[in-house]
Amino acid sequence: MPTGGLKPANIMSYLKIPEVPGAGGTWLASTAEMNDGQWGAIEEKIKAAVQMLS
Repeated sequence: MPTGGLKPANIMSYLKIPEVPGAGGTWLASTAEMNDGQWGAIEEKIKAAVQMLS
């Protein structure tokens, strides 16, 4: 499962590959956001990622 170097601009290229079941990356939840408890910001990024896949 790819995680390095992925971002919203290129993730769909990876997900079109049949052998790639999923992908992720720090753009969804950075260390700083997690350490600072910025759960709302993380939630919004995840919602946007899900929307992108719909």
